[in-house]
Amino acid sequence: MALSEELEVYQQADEATRKQLRLIMKRQYRREREPYRLNVMGFWSGWSISLAFLGVSGWLINGDHALSGTVLGTVDIVSLATVFVYAHTKRAKP
Repeated sequence: MALSEELEVYQQADEATRKQLRLIMKRQYRREREPYRLNVMGFWSGWSISLAFLGVSGWLINGDHALSGTVLGTVDIVSLATVFVYAHTKRAKP
């Protein structure tokens, strides 16, 4: 079926059928975009949490809790690097 034939069938359909088709197409579009949206939300959530931990680490170091702040900052940076490396290797595998 050619594209013009599909448009003709759509135009000849009653309003309820066209409304249902638009609803189905909208749902399909959302389903296709969902992984991208989740990736972006995950990135910004991880970035925010990482900055918060680094801020707390700096605050601890500034407040004469050098060991605690250093440990917290080091764990934060190592865990962030691990997440990025793991996510990259997970995507690279077929």
